[in-house]
Amino acid sequence: MGTRLVVPFALRKEALESVHDGHFDEIKCVLRARLAVYWPGWDEQVRNAVVSCAICQEHRHRNPQLPLPGLGAGLCLPTSFIRPV
Repeated sequence: MGTRLVVPFALRKEALESVHDGHFDEIKCVLRARLAVYWPGWDEQVRNAVVSCAICQEHRHRNPQLPLPGLGAGLCLPTSFIRPV
């Protein structure tokens, strides 16, 4: 596993929105987050974001249940929410 950004509380909502951007299924959102960010309870918050998203629930039957091979490069997290401290 590579380097992950520890997200301060004030930026967690924005980071969660970036992980969920594109309305990917739960597995893909968790994989995106696992590769890029960390804060206590991140995995449960990511899962809850997908479950509570009306768009994701409407289209959940169209999403594959397992990650597709070769999508590793497509799981990059946008860094627009990162600000210098």
